[in-house]
Amino acid sequence: MGFDIVLDDYGTGYSNASRMKDLPFSEIKIDISLVKDYCSHPDPYLPNLVSTMHALGLMITAEGIETKEMADKMKALGVDHLQGYYYSKPLSIPDFLQKYSK
Repeated sequence: MGFDIVLDDYGTGYSNASRMKDLPFSEIKIDISLVKDYCSHPDPYLPNLVSTMHALGLMITAEGIETKEMADKMKALGVDHLQGYYYSKPLSIPDFLQKYSK
């Protein structure tokens, strides 16, 4: 029908591997908890997860980016998009339009 489906908060609740594998998502948003855990205690889990998601043809967004160091670590893993307070706090629609309509 011409639209993409994104799985939000991967790594918590119902956003799990079976949903990622069985449904036609175009992008996966990795939950802040996985991002923060990797940034404070790097291990092979997140790099392997990112590699697997890319092998499945999925785009990846890392949620909860709060510092340049976090952004750099996620970029080094090959994450496609970064989201978090480092870039902007949530904005109302009028504030968003004012900030980005230039």
